[in-house]
Parts: sequence; C-alpha cells; structure tokens
Amino acid sequence: MKNSKVTYIAIIGFSILLLLICSLLFTCNKRLAESQLFAAQKVSENARLIEFVNNLIPSSLRVNEAIIDKNVTLYNLSGTELSLTQLNIERPIIIFSYTILQCDVCIDAIIESLKKVEHVIGKNRIAILASYEKKREAALFLSNHNIAIPFYLINFQNLLNVQIDDPFLFVLDRDNIARYIFVPHEGFTEITKIYFKEVLMSFFGIAEDRFENAWN
Repeated sequence: MKNSKVTYIAIIGFSILLLLICSLLFTCNKRLAESQLFAAQKVSENARLIEFVNNLIPSSLRVNEAIIDKNVTLYNLSGTELSLTQLNIERPIIIFSYTILQCDVCIDAIIESLKKVEHVIGKNRIAILASYEKKREAALFLSNHNIAIPFYLINFQNLLNVQIDDPFLFVLDRDNIARYIFVPHEGFTEITKIYFKEVLMSFFGIAEDRFENAWN
C-alpha cells in the first residue's frame, strides 16, 4: 500500500512537471511565433520603405535642375584658365563639386563612389570641380586619394544659379543644364548608390547588373 502511494505521488509529480514543461514550451513557441511574425512584418515594412525610396529618388531627381553660368571660370593645377565650353569632354558628364571647407568625410565617401563609377563609364565622363585656397592643397588631396578623374579648381559661388552649401553632384548635359542635382549624406550611403544607379542607367545606358557588379 505504501509503495502504491509513493507511485501515485510520483505519477502526480511527473504529470505536474510534464504540464509545466508543456506550458513552458507552448509559451516559448508562442513567443517565437510572435517574434517571427514581428520580424516578418519588419522585413515587409523595410521592403516597402526601400521600394518607396527607390521610386521617390528618381522621381525627385528628374525635376532637379539648374542653369550653369556659361562664363564660369575653371583652372587646372598648372594655373591655365578654362571655361566649361573649352573642356574637351563628351556630354553628358557627372560633376562633383565641393569646397575644402565642407564635410571632408562626405567628400572622401563620394570620391570612393566616383572611382567605382569610373570603372563603368571611364574617367573622362566625370569631372571634379573644387574650391581650394592653395593649389598645393588640391594637388596633395589628389595624390593622397590616388585620383585620376579630371580635376579643376573653381570659385564655388559662381557655378549654379542656386546656392548649395554642401558637396553636391549633378549631370551636365549638352545644353549646359545641370540635371539630377544631388546632395549626398555620409549616413545614407544606400541613397547615394541609388542616385548613381539612376544616373548611369538614365544618361549612360548602363545595365543594372553591370552597375551592381562595379559597385559591389
């Protein structure tokens, strides 16, 4: 009788333990399912956000344009004075413009992006127009960053008929119109990538997979 009682207590104890384990497993599975659902919802939300940004940026860029001052003066590092119309370049061309006083991290990031673009369209379809107080500072910058892209010094204030106080990019077309004006931000590299992809596909006829291969 005593053994029977012990067995009964053991069964009851085991049953309670089993119920606790089942309850714990159910709770864990429920939380896991909720977590997976939440993660799926976040992925879905992120996908929609990316799709929105991918569509918004090109749409915004298409209405972004300004007139170039035809009398704008450029200088090469030898000190020779040039105008935009004198440059031996094929249009359209991607132009990056900045001053030495602006965000150096932003400038460095765009230079690295331009090197990737250079592998796709060639260095002569890109130009850098920069404002430096001294030519030797510009020459040192080119040397330190191993830049082969055509580089010209410029008075930053007289380039466009709109004022932009940050480093910016644009596409110069055959009519001397600055199109797809874009101010990059160091914290949003994915948006910069979308910008270059849109420019290369729209103006240079570069296939998306070719761009992706060069960028990555």
